[in-house]
Amino acid sequence: DYKDELEKIDKDLAGKYLIRIAESGGKKDLMRLLVRLRLKYGKNHKISFGILGAHGNKQLITLGNVDNKGDREIFIKNVIKYGGRKYNIFEENSTLILLSCEAGAREGIGETMSESVNVKTIGPKESAGLESIKPSLEDENLKFKVKYSHHVKAATFKPKKKSKKRIFT
Repeated sequence: DYKDELEKIDKDLAGKYLIRIAESGGKKDLMRLLVRLRLKYGKNHKISFGILGAHGNKQLITLGNVDNKGDREIFIKNVIKYGGRKYNIFEENSTLILLSCEAGAREGIGETMSESVNVKTIGPKESAGLESIKPSLEDENLKFKVKYSHHVKAATFKPKKKSKKRIFT
């Protein structure tokens, strides 16, 4: 649905970022995809930004085909569980743009993703589609201005700084 917008992003970032577009039929398929990307590009080439388009609401994101009954929905508890992984697939100061209704609602899935996955997350506060995504480089940092349809405001969640100290028990 967002082919034209993705092509504009690719053009705006030409030569600066390698863009990969992939589809997922469910959360297991998405996990396999992320692991394959990590294995292919290695720990030195983590994801700088991601755009996730799916149906959803404040509490969940629904991926893929309706025939994948038990595997389509990513709930807040799944995001929290994923956050417990020992490695990050996103580089530091990366951004995840959510094209999923209400994903930017307070105390919702977008805010949880920001904390659990340690990534800046942008999502619509209410039900909306995408109007535009404008990337820009500011002092070598990649920034995004996201506009959603129906004049719905975008919410941005930044992860809290995590301590470098780890306590093992």
